[in-house]
Amino acid sequence: MAALDEGRATPEEAVAALSEAERALASKMPQDPGAATVQAGLDRAAEGMADSELTRDVAEALAQGNYLAAAEALAAYAGTEGEPLTREEELELARELAEAAETLAESDPDLAEQLAEAAEAIERGDMVQARTEIQEAAQQMAASGQRVQRQETVEGTLAELQEGREQIAQASAT
Repeated sequence: MAALDEGRATPEEAVAALSEAERALASKMPQDPGAATVQAGLDRAAEGMADSELTRDVAEALAQGNYLAAAEALAAYAGTEGEPLTREEELELARELAEAAETLAESDPDLAEQLAEAAEAIERGDMVQARTEIQEAAQQMAASGQRVQRQETVEGTLAELQEGREQIAQASAT
């Protein structure tokens, strides 16, 4: 490894070092095959939420992969600041949350459950409970987004290591 740090490693040593780095990363940060399913579900939920003015901010943030911003936009409905929603708007929000819950039922059951509970509380007119459920759904959305982003980081890093290994191997073969 000292030869690699000093820039005097043979191509074989460099390839071996990158292979070892790949193995170490894979063991410390294992692949999460379910993250792709969660991401696909969040993408579908974003498509469904985009048609409502009430959930457009959430949808746009999800579509851009900015899961924290999406969670914050959702959490805004748990607050008491700003203009209160009319009952018609509350029911529209409940419909949007219920549709998102249905979309996410297979890919992210925890988030789906939170969204469904928020929608049900809104439909009952229990806005105190709805705010609690929306806040919990927002936290779950942020956690789901972190899961997706963590997987993207692992995949990207592993791909870069593999590409580096291949480049060194090709360069040494010529």
